[in-house]
Amino acid sequence: MATVLGLSQAHAVVGDPQIRTDHPLYPGELAYSTMDRFCQTIIDSGDWGLGLGDSERDVALKLWLWKITHTLHDYTPKLWTPLHEYCRARFQTHEPNHPIRPDPTFPPCVSDEDQDSLRWTFSFGYALCTTHHGNIGPQIEAVGKALGKDWRSRWVEIPGDTNHEIFFDGRWRVFDVNAGTLLFSSDDPKTADLLSFRDAFGPRDGPKRPDLLENAPAFAGRYLPKLVWGENGTDGLPKPYVWMRNLLRRPDLYWDGDEVARKHPDLKLMYHAAYNACPIVYALKNGETFTRWFSGDDARKEMGLPKPVWWGANLTGGPGTTCHYAHYLRDRPEWCEDTDPLIFSEQSQTDNRYARWDFKTATHGNGLYDWQPNLVAGDWKEGAVAIDGPVVSDAEGLTAEGPARVTFAFFSPYVIAAMPAAEADPALDGATQGAVLEARTEGPLPVEVSVNNGLTFRPVGTLDGPSRLDFTDAVKGRNQYRLRLRLDKDRRLRNLRLRTIVTTCRAVYPKLKAGSTTVTCLVDGLNAFDASPDLTSERLATDPASFVSQENLAWVGYDTQEIVAWRAERDPAGCIYKVTAPAGKLVSVSAAVDVTWPAPTPAGCWGELAIGPSPEGPWTVAGRVDPESEGIVRCNTLPFYWLYGTADVSKHGVATAYVRVRFAGAGRPGGIRYMYLFGTYRAGAASPLRITYFWKTDGRMTHHTETVPADRSEHRYTIRTGRAVQNAKVVFAVPAGR
Repeated sequence: MATVLGLSQAHAVVGDPQIRTDHPLYPGELAYSTMDRFCQTIIDSGDWGLGLGDSERDVALKLWLWKITHTLHDYTPKLWTPLHEYCRARFQTHEPNHPIRPDPTFPPCVSDEDQDSLRWTFSFGYALCTTHHGNIGPQIEAVGKALGKDWRSRWVEIPGDTNHEIFFDGRWRVFDVNAGTLLFSSDDPKTADLLSFRDAFGPRDGPKRPDLLENAPAFAGRYLPKLVWGENGTDGLPKPYVWMRNLLRRPDLYWDGDEVARKHPDLKLMYHAAYNACPIVYALKNGETFTRWFSGDDARKEMGLPKPVWWGANLTGGPGTTCHYAHYLRDRPEWCEDTDPLIFSEQSQTDNRYARWDFKTATHGNGLYDWQPNLVAGDWKEGAVAIDGPVVSDAEGLTAEGPARVTFAFFSPYVIAAMPAAEADPALDGATQGAVLEARTEGPLPVEVSVNNGLTFRPVGTLDGPSRLDFTDAVKGRNQYRLRLRLDKDRRLRNLRLRTIVTTCRAVYPKLKAGSTTVTCLVDGLNAFDASPDLTSERLATDPASFVSQENLAWVGYDTQEIVAWRAERDPAGCIYKVTAPAGKLVSVSAAVDVTWPAPTPAGCWGELAIGPSPEGPWTVAGRVDPESEGIVRCNTLPFYWLYGTADVSKHGVATAYVRVRFAGAGRPGGIRYMYLFGTYRAGAASPLRITYFWKTDGRMTHHTETVPADRSEHRYTIRTGRAVQNAKVVFAVPAGR
């Protein structure tokens, strides 16, 4: 018999603790952890010392400035997908140079880039052009919605680059947040409008405007940086700027209209390339700490590790070692003096003195979840999502009166990291340190791990006496896992320690500033979980634990030219999957579905994502793609799109909600490639939270500890920080039970 005992039943956890500071540029996680918070932070970010106001143009420029100061240029992070698992099961291999990619019989990159907008922002913050210009799409749409406006996003493929445009106030405009391209209509900062690539390339037989690149309005006497992410050439201009100038001068490139047939074939438009689904939510249990280091190098030294621990740019040496980071930070990232956070040139838009493009000054951060429950006090129950059999907790730990199993759950919006073997890619087998279980037992206790919400488990070892199990290879590159221990009579678990290292983006670290810093802590009592269906086989994809029904779909398991799991047999097609909370009632459900369709997209294509409290509804439409109403028929060349959205289901009072996907492909081949489902539920906030900041002032390490009382949802305090502040780490700690 299985007894479900989730976190929200224990009510002794700290659900979703987050903080922000009053740092003018890097306030940290609480400022960005939902799209509503993200948008408000952008809108309220002040004038950036440039006199920016609240017009649509100026808010767009604030978003552009936020992006170029919070994201970097490096090889794109990759995540596991059902296609990888399918290839591994069928071919027992991955492409050897990039093993996180699918088998070489498939294309080298099939939606394995992390295009989840906020998860990418929190875990990585670096990528090549396609990912940068994909995952900003949901943020653009959300900021527009916050303003009550229709803002949209699209990739613009130009020779040698995947660039980007934003739509607001009735027209498209260049909005390159990777290399930093903007096209202004004039040099007047008050009236200069943002223009599109079409304005520059011009019609086939009409005037061309490459000179738009040279327009440089001086905002409050200072210039926005444009394409300054590289060294200067012999002409004294940054090489990226010269490259773009030469491209816009090409006489053969033309743009008569957005439809494919009305542009030069090297100019392509792509829409709906990213999504937002993974909640930036986690909970801490009694006896658990979460430490975030600003510097990954500091993290590995303090943990006594010989090499960096990371996930993302899975190349030898880790992020920043092979590809130059390009970013525009006023100081080295760890320094936060009480000066303006940025310096904009008073000389020209191509002055690159203030841009840092040396990868040696930028890297990743790390976080460590470290759970050491007091088994005698019952802390173990707070991490358990299932108990099977007669488990007994007594004065000496945990035992059972017969065969039994205890299943613990881990979830974090930050991606689980790994230390690679030798100098290799952490995606290769043999990686360590990302997930480690330490324990002392009497008798052998087998341990199993699941990464598909408990549908299947794989053995990772046996605890016997003083033991240490490293199961990094089983969970690296993911946000969640379940860990199952097998107990029996005459066998006992005396103590337990579970350590999980994650990779973090330094730009969302809540920074201290010199003098004093005000910190705001919010504990909303939530926890999150991953409920994505396992699409690696038909048996798992149709398991009743997640699958409900399908309409006009056939299971093909990625064995088609379109590389889909579910193929549409006729229009409309769709399916329903369910999301069930580990315990208690659901608060919200979020979903993202990768749907393939014809390219260029013909009339008659559409897709809709809806969420409801039962398989019959009522349905709340959380996301919809309609090329005809959007005006992108015969314009879009992307052969897939992301349907995504979130719905508040708390008013229904249900533990299970349902996600319905329906789509049409105008009678052409298409289907569902991936589906990612998440939920949040009430976990509680019944324990106090201790927050300890560590930083250096004038080269001397110091710290400040603040205790947030139990059941207090918001707490604000001030830290006196001193001079020349250098951020080190911040530690959240929940005391173990007594």
